[in-house]
Amino acid sequence: MGLLTRSYDGDMFSRSPSKRWVICERHGKACLIDTRTSTEEWLGATTDGKFMPAFGNEPLTNDCHWHPRQDMVALKVLIFRHPRLLWVWRAGHGLRSFGIDELRKVLKPVLGELSETAILAVDFKAWKGADLEFTVDAQPGKRHRSDLRRRLDLAVICGAAA
Repeated sequence: MGLLTRSYDGDMFSRSPSKRWVICERHGKACLIDTRTSTEEWLGATTDGKFMPAFGNEPLTNDCHWHPRQDMVALKVLIFRHPRLLWVWRAGHGLRSFGIDELRKVLKPVLGELSETAILAVDFKAWKGADLEFTVDAQPGKRHRSDLRRRLDLAVICGAAA
């Protein structure tokens, strides 16, 4: 109903603090709505990634995390037979996914060389300024769960100045 009335109320929508942007789930993808231009974009339309709320028609509150002062959002995404990942969308800069290879490079100084299957999940923790804080669950070599907290500069991840 929120799409028809353009009210975007309820937990099936997630609105940016600026009120300009809205995220909802459509056909397994995160759908970004620009309320100024009334345009829509499917984020990750050409990838296999599915927006987490698509599994079980869940509210967006756990899988869509807006930055409190900037128009950027972290989204939980699942790719079949791969770990849960985060994608970051930022106004004017587009979508950036945290790929397995990129995560392996970031974690190598801490855990050493990791296989592709060592990374189990990536979960949002918090926005700290322009940095995105997240947790990586990995099984480096031995069969134990390692909860690592990594802070990455979002400006570097998005390829633009903060």
